[in-house]
Amino acid sequence: MSTLTYKAAYYNDYITDVNDIKVGEVTVASALGAKQIRIEVHSASVNPIDWKLAKGGLKAFFSSTFPSRLGYDVSGVVVAVGPEATKFKVGDEVFGSLDAKAFPGAIAEYAETDESGIWHKPASLSFEQAASLGVAAKTAFEALLKTKAGPGKSVFVSAGAGGVGTFAIQFAKHYFKVDKVATTVSTQKVDLVKSLGATDPVDYKKDDFTKVLKQEYDIVIDNTADINAVDILKPNNNPHSQIISTVSLAIFKEQDSRLKDLEIDYEFFFLDAAIKGFAEAVNELLDAGKLQITIDSIYEFTEQGVRDAITRSIDGHATGKIIIKVKN
Repeated sequence: MSTLTYKAAYYNDYITDVNDIKVGEVTVASALGAKQIRIEVHSASVNPIDWKLAKGGLKAFFSSTFPSRLGYDVSGVVVAVGPEATKFKVGDEVFGSLDAKAFPGAIAEYAETDESGIWHKPASLSFEQAASLGVAAKTAFEALLKTKAGPGKSVFVSAGAGGVGTFAIQFAKHYFKVDKVATTVSTQKVDLVKSLGATDPVDYKKDDFTKVLKQEYDIVIDNTADINAVDILKPNNNPHSQIISTVSLAIFKEQDSRLKDLEIDYEFFFLDAAIKGFAEAVNELLDAGKLQITIDSIYEFTEQGVRDAITRSIDGHATGKIIIKVKN
């Protein structure tokens, strides 16, 4: 069997420290699956799921074999296509996220994945910017798709300066065209979220968002597993107020009877990497000058660089996306 060897980030067992992450050579089959493509990676971005998986925190949902590779968000150039892959040709510049359960490994010189979760890169974006439009942007878009977001509605996005938050604000205001977008943010990031489209930013270092916003919102996009978000939703709303959590369902299940009494619906979901309408929404906002991609930091594709990027994500205070630049 013909094989291909290249550098990738990986770990040999569930990690207890970022120093357990390695960057070294891995060997894969040269042949691709029917609808797979191989991407020469230019940039990748980091998401909390990367280190949560590596630490073994998602064993209930994802099985792992070792060594396991890191990363889902990717941008780069197609260098090979499977026999039934029709979406791309060799040489196409692309972006997207890898199939989380089948083909992890975007933090590498090359990545193999099903073509369904990958799209043509907009010419106006750099590879670093395009790599930002992976799990976080898709999560924000899909979360809003699961709601009744639209004109006349009001949306609260927790952690508005984070990876998901920065995109959720923009999709809510500029694509779904809701009337109001509130969010929580630290003092120094208030101007940022206003520039993204937030109409009612709350500085959590100064104010309790539940007292500022009260019961005025139809939808919560929860990125922090904060049960207090229930207190800003309209009770007994018609149609029902909604909480869509991108991080945890458990905390809301604990309040199930209360939420039922208030007629508040809640849901947690796993991202569909091939979500329909996402690329069209991105292109529409780009064309209108309404999509701002916020990059927190860029790291080199070295062992230390990858470890530092993961550490930055674990720290939890990144503003926007953390990028690993693979190809200069």
